[in-house]
Amino acid sequence: VYVGGNATNGDILLIENINGYNFGKRLIKTQASNFMIRNVSAYSNIEDSLSAIGIQDTSVEGDSQINHSNVIVGNFICKGKIVSPIASSCKNVIFRKGFIDTDYCAMAGNIGGSRAFQLSGADIILENVTACTNVIGFIDNHPIGSLKNVSGKNITISNCSFTVKDASQVYGITTSYGKEAQLSNIKLNNID
Repeated sequence: VYVGGNATNGDILLIENINGYNFGKRLIKTQASNFMIRNVSAYSNIEDSLSAIGIQDTSVEGDSQINHSNVIVGNFICKGKIVSPIASSCKNVIFRKGFIDTDYCAMAGNIGGSRAFQLSGADIILENVTACTNVIGFIDNHPIGSLKNVSGKNITISNCSFTVKDASQVYGITTSYGKEAQLSNIKLNNID
């Protein structure tokens, strides 16, 4: 499922009741604004899945801000060999009521196992998400240089439970590092 384009009004697009089995790189990929995704079930066992739900912006070098917002993802289940079951490089995204149970994915270029989430946007909330995976999560810098000051800001993780499967490779929430990294206002509430 791919949705692209800019929404210029207050209409909300609803994507619901999506089931995917060995679905390829992504089950759902969006580059748009003002939508809801709910009731998603994703399973892969062939090690070619990057994410089940990828919320991406379409910014290009030189843009002053990420131009997408108002995304709510709810009631999702992600299982199997998926690198980052939920991922977002947008602003104003909420992931709620999710269950993730992933195994190490040997997809080409993947280093560090599977992770519950990968975030490189701002104003993101994870609520009531339970995950059992190799790495809890990754908060990254936005890949576009002009947006590095946007990423990793105002991220809240509430009422979530995380379990790391491989005790020899225990990582919590990790981030890239360097002089351009600007993480701020990261809140963890009621985390098990």
